[in-house]
Amino acid sequence: MALPKRAALAWSVALLGMAMLAMAVFGTASGTTVFSTTRMAVAAALLSLYSSAIAMLAVPRRERSFIRSLIFAGTVPLLIGVATVVVVLRTEVAPTQALLCGLPWLLGVLSAPLFGRVVPALHLPWRRG
Repeated sequence: MALPKRAALAWSVALLGMAMLAMAVFGTASGTTVFSTTRMAVAAALLSLYSSAIAMLAVPRRERSFIRSLIFAGTVPLLIGVATVVVVLRTEVAPTQALLCGLPWLLGVLSAPLFGRVVPALHLPWRRG
């Protein structure tokens, strides 16, 4: 499969997984009145790692080089981190605070090329071989 098709598959799997997990987090958070920034940062870092890991599962192991792992699994957390920074900047806070809000999302971006060759491949039913 060509690189754009693999990337689209990995990104769609990551976005679908993020949406499902985000619904669970929102459902859990709706029952509480206390919001801790530390808890939110840990949740963002775990969501970033999760989306990176499931994007890796959609790509065969033999196709995961350092750069391709970064493209396949690091793009979705990076875009969400940038969107977080932009949204926080619009609330009229200091730019350093906005950058700190997007920092937990870099965990998935940085872990993608490091663990890309280690994560096992998932056998998808539409794949041959």
